[in-house]
Amino acid sequence: MREKMRAHLGNKHRDRFDIKADEGGITDIEFITQYLVLRYAHENRS
Repeated sequence: MREKMRAHLGNKHRDRFDIKADEGGITDIEFITQYLVLRYAHENRS
């Protein structure tokens, strides 16, 4: 998924860190969060 996003976004400002799209940025945190939600959802019924 990350490779598809990089191909779509391109390399606009490679000399600067992109807090949203670069490795370790917000997008990675969102992916990890969604994974954990799916992983542990069955243990926490609401």
